[in-house]
Amino acid sequence: MTISTVVELPEVLDSALTKYLEDHPAWDRERLWQAMASLFLLQNGEKDPKVNSAYLDSLFGYQP
Repeated sequence: MTISTVVELPEVLDSALTKYLEDHPAWDRERLWQAMASLFLLQNGEKDPKVNSAYLDSLFGYQP
């Protein structure tokens, strides 16, 4: 299942993300957010293997 979220970012972060995506065409906003959120959770103690899988899938571009 996939859900949508709305996030307000400081302009400096939005600009950096936009530039990153322009420089790395294999990535899109959804893939980038999935990688960032899952890595944050893993680094902060989340143990669910599905979170690890979501991180690796986003990192290597796998889309089920």
